[in-house]
Amino acid sequence: MILQALCEYYRRKAADPKNNMAPEGWEWKELPFLIVLDAGGNFQAIEDTREGEGNKRRAKAFLVLMGEKKHQR
Repeated sequence: MILQALCEYYRRKAADPKNNMAPEGWEWKELPFLIVLDAGGNFQAIEDTREGEGNKRRAKAFLVLMGEKKHQR
């Protein structure tokens, strides 16, 4: 019953356009640099997404597929 309620809560939050919640299987991830490719897959540039000044520079967040969890030994 609790899991059903949590699942329904997640669906309501995800459906709200004001909410910046990532869809299931996706996550918001800060990427400081992007590799820019042309339509043929050839390297064009490296784009710096960091904003701010000095040591307080912060990377822009992008919606990306959720990565695999790494197992620790």
